[in-house]
Amino acid sequence: MEHNLPLNMFCASFGHNYFLIERTSFEMSQLICKSCGAQFNYNTNGDIVKAKMNYTNLDEIIKILRPS
Repeated sequence: MEHNLPLNMFCASFGHNYFLIERTSFEMSQLICKSCGAQFNYNTNGDIVKAKMNYTNLDEIIKILRPS
């Protein structure tokens, strides 16, 4: 598991305050921290991990190919 220092003091003290911003598919959801604005996704094990740039670009491509 990768450990990074949070961007602000609240997240460093109490942890991130996750908020569901959208569900891109049945098994994939995007989360955002209300305090620092960092984006997160679930990995294949169900753990919350920080979103990498390729995940956010992949979600945009999925939205274009499969409009709701």
